[in-house]
Amino acid sequence: MPPWCEGSQTKRADKTAATDFEISKPQYPRSRGVFVFPPSCNLLPDAIAKSICEDYKAGAMIFWSESACDALPFASGREMCKKERVELKKIGDKNIASLRKANPEWWKRPDLNVYVYGDTRLRTEELRPDVSVWGNGSFNGWRDDEIFMTHAAGIFKIVNHSFVVINTDLDYMREDLIKKEGIVITGPEDLKKPEVVKIKTDLEYLKSKSLIFQKIIPAINKNFDNTDVITDYTFPDGKKVIVNISMSAIVPAFKDYLIQFYKWQVDAGADGMFVDGMAGHNPATSFNAIALKKFGEWLANNADKATLAKYNIADTANFNYQEFLKRAGYTRTAIDNTVGKTIGASNAWRSIPLMFEFRRFLIEENQKALIDIVTEVKAYARAKGRADFIATGNAGELAPSGAFITPYFDYLTFEHEYLLKDNPLSYGTVLLLTSLAEAKDRPVANQILVGNWEPLAHKISRPLRMNIMKLAVMESYAGGSATYYVRYAVNDPRAQSHDMTTIYQAMEDRFDLVEIQKAYGFMRHYKEYFKNFNRSTAKVAVILDNNEIIREWKENITADHQYSVEDIAENFLAAGIAYDVINWNQLAERAGSKQYQFVILPTFKSVGGNFAAALQKAKDAGAKIISMGGTPQELSRFSYLSSSENTISSALKGAVAVLRLPTKMKAMIKKDDKGNFLVHLLNYNYDAAGFKEQKNIAIDMAFFGKTKKVIFASLENPKPVELDAVKPVVPGVTTYGMLIIEK
Repeated sequence: MPPWCEGSQTKRADKTAATDFEISKPQYPRSRGVFVFPPSCNLLPDAIAKSICEDYKAGAMIFWSESACDALPFASGREMCKKERVELKKIGDKNIASLRKANPEWWKRPDLNVYVYGDTRLRTEELRPDVSVWGNGSFNGWRDDEIFMTHAAGIFKIVNHSFVVINTDLDYMREDLIKKEGIVITGPEDLKKPEVVKIKTDLEYLKSKSLIFQKIIPAINKNFDNTDVITDYTFPDGKKVIVNISMSAIVPAFKDYLIQFYKWQVDAGADGMFVDGMAGHNPATSFNAIALKKFGEWLANNADKATLAKYNIADTANFNYQEFLKRAGYTRTAIDNTVGKTIGASNAWRSIPLMFEFRRFLIEENQKALIDIVTEVKAYARAKGRADFIATGNAGELAPSGAFITPYFDYLTFEHEYLLKDNPLSYGTVLLLTSLAEAKDRPVANQILVGNWEPLAHKISRPLRMNIMKLAVMESYAGGSATYYVRYAVNDPRAQSHDMTTIYQAMEDRFDLVEIQKAYGFMRHYKEYFKNFNRSTAKVAVILDNNEIIREWKENITADHQYSVEDIAENFLAAGIAYDVINWNQLAERAGSKQYQFVILPTFKSVGGNFAAALQKAKDAGAKIISMGGTPQELSRFSYLSSSENTISSALKGAVAVLRLPTKMKAMIKKDDKGNFLVHLLNYNYDAAGFKEQKNIAIDMAFFGKTKKVIFASLENPKPVELDAVKPVVPGVTTYGMLIIEK
């Protein structure tokens, strides 16, 4: 009999537990009422309602919003919806208390967890992740719902807000204004009322009426021509939508707004905070009146007196940099073209009067604001008994501009563009960046980000696209970090439509979830191996000094030190040479173990800590020191060889053992405490037609020494098989394979 004919209660459908490699809908553990939906879901014309109806009758958790309760067809359904929301809150509170007790330091090993980026309405909970990072949330509003709903599915929740813009905050402001003006929404027709449409679409009206908006209006950033910095998007049907409004956290009103936002998330039970856009704004869009006033004050205390005299600046208290540049003949076009789009590729901006000082000012003030936000919110969390509340944020490609925040974050997160272009397809490995995390003493998670995602989504086949995504996931775990998957990374219907039904129907396609779950399932299935095999086998160490990165960026807005390290690492990766990126303290701690045969000193101007003692200890233990160009003169006495980033690999050729593999295949090798090896095999052999399987790969066991057993599994064939322990031959790897070598 259909579930709605069973009597007064529907029962949860009995389901076989999903395997590691399958997606599944979270099941609602309580009994449910009958008259919530019509006898047949096909009677519902709305696609969203029909899908929810089907999930409900299948026993799945429904993450009801308050407005969804009002829209249900039966009074009994509306009542049930409200009761179920309360019940989900209780379930979520119970689940998260158990999770925190069982795994109090879940954030210290992100590589042992499955991450997603999105909310429950994007079906990300069907991947059964351990952690959800959610973007573009409202200021308060239903954000509380998102937290307890995620907890109800047994998932840690990290709450996001941008440091530099507001976006769906506008939705919260609109809903607040609708309530303040006494407008009652009882159904879809009410949304068509002229007064509702005006609030929803007229930004100037919202500005003039919303008390929340009015408080932060002074923080809106301006272009050089004094226009508000607003990003909008025009859909194919001609409709425009505001994507975001640029805000300056240098202005106390917006900084306080962000602090209050994150404090509310602490109160709502979030497990952590995520800060997006933390590097601050481009100078071309930073002509905020309050910030400009602060710049004059900054000049009085920081600018060279000769510089001020050169430009006849005597009254810094009333100095306006924007007007100063206009008097010098600069226009918005000139500013945008010089310090806007090309700022990362050109040093032309340095020729603009006082632009170097202006950038330093923006860097310093944005850093102060972000540090204030993180420290105040963390202190608030501790005072509320939530010492477990963690902080992380989008550190770009672990960009030098974000090095300052490292001491204040529990772990680092960054976006990574795996696909750089489509003709020919070009893959950007994440391994170079995850290697920096060890030297920064912070674990790392990175987000799957596809450069030029829109054309790529249409130009390459779905199987190839998802194979690349799966390889990206496994590459991150091989490098000792975690990847969190963005549900809409390569096929976002919101770029083509503003109609929620169209968007929802596109999200109902589970192809991407099924494919990504194969990678997540592999990680979950072999979690014990990932957990235990975390000892480096590298014989080469590259020094990275985070303090030097901070100094270079703050004093001269350069990053020669970090880029030198990345260049060295790129050459090692291409040559198959295993390496570690470590700091001075780590070098001193490990020198006695005689692990490293070579220590590489990159470009840097100053050094901190006991660098001389650390180098002497490494040298005494038998390590050879190689210095790059730009290494301080006082370190030359330790070096047996000076080289360049481009020739460093040849200097080590033959001196360091390398595991030989087919072309376009790389290996990441780790050991456990017993001396067993885990080899991650990563296949980069693909073109526009798809991946080419690498077959019958002979593994040179001389690299590992005497072996008892060799086990192999791959992403495509995850069931483990035992290979010949003396002369193992890997049958085939399409994207990712794993060898477990027992000594």
